[in-house]
Amino acid sequence: MLVSAFSPENIIRMLSLRELFRFGLRQPSRSDWFVTLAYWIGASPFILSSYLGDSPFLQAIGGMVFTILFDTTSVFILVFGIFATYIPRRQYLALLVATVALFAVNSLVYNYGYGIIFGWEYRSPSFELLLWGVLRHAQSYGILAAIMIGKQFFDIQKQFFELEKEKRENELKMLKSQIDPHFFVQQPQYPGCPDRTRSGGSPGLSQPPGFPLPLPHPAQRRRSSVAVRRVGFR
Repeated sequence: MLVSAFSPENIIRMLSLRELFRFGLRQPSRSDWFVTLAYWIGASPFILSSYLGDSPFLQAIGGMVFTILFDTTSVFILVFGIFATYIPRRQYLALLVATVALFAVNSLVYNYGYGIIFGWEYRSPSFELLLWGVLRHAQSYGILAAIMIGKQFFDIQKQFFELEKEKRENELKMLKSQIDPHFFVQQPQYPGCPDRTRSGGSPGLSQPPGFPLPLPHPAQRRRSSVAVRRVGFR
């Protein structure tokens, strides 16, 4: 199961920008992009002000653009790529390996990406540097990731209730279609017997208006008509 999840074909699909979101079960919806945009509109002033306090204007702008692109891509890969692929299939080992691999790659991109933009001193790769990058980057995109994961949970609950509602409506329609329409036709009238009930009962008794009764069998209707004629001739 783990080997098939990380086959060369799947790895190529994950690394391809064209197939990035087709690898998962669903693509980000319009509301997902709207929530992401709203988050960055609210968070950008605070992040940019912190950059401007330590760096020149151009470096701060470059760091802000890099943060938006890098964090958004990381969150979308995590939520719509890794989580959406392995959690429904219950491939938890593959989920753990893919998440750890994503954190490791993000740590390297974080350390050397921001290092190039802000002119940090170069440090050789090490486990300590890798762990520091993971923690620092988690602080950067953690809020956005929590928002998107929560939104996906509520979207799944909404889809579940809509499917249940649709299922009940379909079951009700199926039950209605299975009912014989002959049970809902109007009651038959017998010419020549104004005092007799439509069902052939005793005179003087009447059914409630609109009360549905089944049609009698054709042979029974012929016998009733013959009886009516005989009574009329007498």
